[in-house]
Amino acid sequence: MIPLETVTALHGTSKVGPSIPSAEATQKSLPTQGGVSFAETLKGYLSEIRNLEEEAGRQVNALAEGKTTEVHQVMLAVEEANLALDLLIEIRNRLLETYHQLSRTSI
Repeated sequence: MIPLETVTALHGTSKVGPSIPSAEATQKSLPTQGGVSFAETLKGYLSEIRNLEEEAGRQVNALAEGKTTEVHQVMLAVEEANLALDLLIEIRNRLLETYHQLSRTSI
């Protein structure tokens, strides 16, 4: 499952009005200071979601083959993978919405 600290770190602080950093500030805030880039964070989420889906698939197969009788554990694994995928889709939708808003903004 995605750690809450990571989601909180992505959310950041909110300010009133748009704030566009300078080129120097952007370069300084890149992961050269020991942080993790957004792309690396997203790749980590994708990997974790893939692992959750694979585990849910294994548990469903085990239930279908009669190797386990723990239906609640299977349902929890399936729902956890489903929620993680829903979160990823929502992140994608928000990113696309933000990109479209920025592309309509005149400079």
